[in-house]
Amino acid sequence: MPKKIEPKSSPRNTIANWMVIAPLKYMGLTVALVAGSLVLTRLLSLLFAKPNLIVAIVGLLTYAFAIVFPIVRMPRWTPTDPLDRRSFVALDFLTTLIPYVMIGLPWMLILAYGIPKSAISLLIATAMGASPVIGVLVIIAYLYFMGLCIQNIIATFRAGVAMGVSRARLAWSIPFGISLMWGPRFFLDDRTKPVLPIKSGWYGRLVNWIIAKPMNATLVFVLYTVIGYLVTGILVTAISLLMFLIFLMFLAVQREKFMKKIGGGFAIMGIIVNFALLAMWLIFLYSTIANYAAARHNAAPGNVQLEQVTSDR
Repeated sequence: MPKKIEPKSSPRNTIANWMVIAPLKYMGLTVALVAGSLVLTRLLSLLFAKPNLIVAIVGLLTYAFAIVFPIVRMPRWTPTDPLDRRSFVALDFLTTLIPYVMIGLPWMLILAYGIPKSAISLLIATAMGASPVIGVLVIIAYLYFMGLCIQNIIATFRAGVAMGVSRARLAWSIPFGISLMWGPRFFLDDRTKPVLPIKSGWYGRLVNWIIAKPMNATLVFVLYTVIGYLVTGILVTAISLLMFLIFLMFLAVQREKFMKKIGGGFAIMGIIVNFALLAMWLIFLYSTIANYAAARHNAAPGNVQLEQVTSDR
């Protein structure tokens, strides 16, 4: 008689799995795949005496795989339970403020010493080149930061499922439009039993305080907005405020029926916003690459001499 194949169990729904174990797996897999991509590209470059298009294509594809595959694997390393309001607020608070602190504190310290913003990237590159330890620490911090950002998206996805939005519509709203689900899960109460166990310590009391009154949640939202503006700038803050205003408009129109209809027009709006922001991001990326290529072309020695001759005439 063939053995019955049981489905793989989901990871336990604990803060440690969300905040430590899954990000560490993401870091380890990313480092291993990127290192493998670099080694493969180096071996191919040694195999071909001259620069070859095949080497460039293989290197680009393997590097892209090394970056994308760990992100795709992240949901398998996180608990699959739909997130109630208390559980979502507990995770969102950590996955939002910790990245802000990781970026904000070094940024403020650098600016406090009077270092111009334009020199920060050069300073980091110089420090990483001067000390391998600093380089490793910067890479670890960056990958952990990225892991927490991905976890925030996954938590918002799980919260959307708990509110009754179809997984397909939530998937089509990733990566930008999914944040439209943040407002209803963070502000609107539910009577669902929490799936994420939080001990009755200071953090449990903090989460209970946030969800106790709408004013408390509003104060946390203001805190998010202020810190987000200081760390990420006006553009990201404006997009976050736009998402929140869309939520308030739908809530004002539908009122008591909002949660019952959240999987309809509101979820579709998340998809529309997602594709609009993706288009804007692609236009910005294309413009940046084009400007960089033009600057490299103009800085080439032959082009500089030709410009000098033309100007002398």
